[in-house]
Amino acid sequence: MRLLLLLVLLLLLSPAAAQAQKLLDAEARAWLQQLAVSRSSDAVTQVNFRETRTSPLLQAPVTAEGTLQFQPPDRFRRETTGRNGSVMVSDGTTFWIYYPAFQEAEKYSVKAGGGAAAAAMNALVAAFQARDLDKYFRCEVTREGDSHRVALEPRRRNERKFLASITLLIGPDQKLRHAAWTTPDGERTEVDFSGERTIPRGDFDFQPPNGTHVNTPLGR
Repeated sequence: MRLLLLLVLLLLLSPAAAQAQKLLDAEARAWLQQLAVSRSSDAVTQVNFRETRTSPLLQAPVTAEGTLQFQPPDRFRRETTGRNGSVMVSDGTTFWIYYPAFQEAEKYSVKAGGGAAAAAMNALVAAFQARDLDKYFRCEVTREGDSHRVALEPRRRNERKFLASITLLIGPDQKLRHAAWTTPDGERTEVDFSGERTIPRGDFDFQPPNGTHVNTPLGR
């Protein structure tokens, strides 16, 4: 029992715990506005990522790494490397997932009226871009040393069908360092980001190669 109390005391007195400070609502809103301004409304951002996904349905964690491009408000491209790599692309209207090794592709509508899956996808992209967070989420900001941790809770039922919560870690340079999100069925995804940079243009157009079998899981 004494050992347990000592461990708790050490955690409470650690530098990370001592420096963590929840911002007041007005401070949080001002910081989020400053963060949004720092993200150009027309630039294309590219970042490297390493992702780990765990789920009650998986026997072991699944990892992936690759690159992510995004451009406000709703365009992104995610490519993973390796034997079972995939490509995910959204031009703001249509979302594609392409599996080259299997010559399979899935097509979804993400425009207004696209349903809960589209709403959740748009919210997740907004989180990656660190823009329009108040539109999709209830936000809580905590200062941790020279970084900020942003806890996001989806506002609307559509988003909550696919996203339970999102947490972002923003570095002192206002770049995304880490993101984690959970789903209502207990799946958790952790992503580490590095090498964020602005590039001249992004590739957000996609057409499946000839011979690809295209599925429309949501009937659109």
